[in-house]
Amino acid sequence: MSDAPDWLARLPPRGWIDASLAELSRAKSAFASGDARGGALCAKRAAGMSLNAVLLLFPDERWGRTYVEHVAAAARDESLPPEVREAAAAVASVSPPGAGIVRLRSRASDDRAIDAARTVMAFALRVVMESEEATR
Repeated sequence: MSDAPDWLARLPPRGWIDASLAELSRAKSAFASGDARGGALCAKRAAGMSLNAVLLLFPDERWGRTYVEHVAAAARDESLPPEVREAAAAVASVSPPGAGIVRLRSRASDDRAIDAARTVMAFALRVVMESEEATR
């Protein structure tokens, strides 16, 4: 962990998991209040923050530096389980409404974004737990 960039070493792996859980809570609240932009951004941040925990344990420069880059890279990373890649792709594709573009949203689409973020986060937690177990 000592070789990790400052931005990544700011929290330990469990700290990143905790931060991602808080961000997921914000995503759910944003979607529930009709804030599609906030919900989409927080869902991406939640998934990306959890992937910071993985990057801290297993550095990979191909995953980039930002949360969005992490999620997009996870969607392409053939070393990850297919369900994690699919969930990462789903999170990456969540887009907030743009100026002049009307997007039809539903509670189901918001729930899918949250579920996809949870899948990525569960993978990250599993990696952290396995790493902790291996060092005992």
